[in-house]
Amino acid sequence: MYKAVEKAGVIHLVGHQMRFQLQKIAVKKILENGDLGRILHVTLDYSTSNRIDPGLPWNWWSDIKKGGGQLYTMGSHQIDLLRWWFGEVKWVNGELKTVTDQRRDLKSNKLRKVTSDEIASFQLGFENGVFASCVVSSVAIGWKGPSIQIYGEKGSLFLEGEQNLTMFRKTTTVHDLSIKDPLLMEGWVSGSEWRASFTRMADDFLHSIRDGRPVGGATFGDGLKTHRAMEAIRQSSQEKRRVEIRQL
Repeated sequence: MYKAVEKAGVIHLVGHQMRFQLQKIAVKKILENGDLGRILHVTLDYSTSNRIDPGLPWNWWSDIKKGGGQLYTMGSHQIDLLRWWFGEVKWVNGELKTVTDQRRDLKSNKLRKVTSDEIASFQLGFENGVFASCVVSSVAIGWKGPSIQIYGEKGSLFLEGEQNLTMFRKTTTVHDLSIKDPLLMEGWVSGSEWRASFTRMADDFLHSIRDGRPVGGATFGDGLKTHRAMEAIRQSSQEKRRVEIRQL
């Protein structure tokens, strides 16, 4: 797909709408301005409880060949976000885990093996030396929403949930940089940052087509690089070793 769109010269986009969340954009600007100095390490936790019920039926989410599992469905967004902030991934080290290994297929009424992961824990080493430690889980009781900490030599950023952003300076100064997204007040958004950011992504894509300019979001090339990182994480989990990334 990447080769085809490049050859055809058409505008293309992968739906990684986190690049259009207001707080994520604010973090991008802070990093580009060098306000934190050299980044030392990053921690990211995106845990939910959407697969914790063992009575949930077998479906595409249970099948790795259909793109199921927490790494593909949620980890892909986190990896693309970190790539957008810190550049290309050089190596990965990962562990994937399935908690409920069988679920009932409602069509056949038989138990089927779950081949996808429900917890993905992985480390990413970036070409610029940044080190990130990530956990994405679908079986977390009492989860509090996403949490990202970025630690630099001059300061740190704490992103709790989708809107609460705090910067800590080396001087012990604390800045509340939280932004209230006005789109969340729209009824059709229903308070979801994912829907709000998808709206911004779609708007940017349509303007790109109309104006003939590059998209502001993730391209098929970005999607391919993220996919290679996820495949390397799967390989790392299977072989119990660190895996180097093959880039474009």
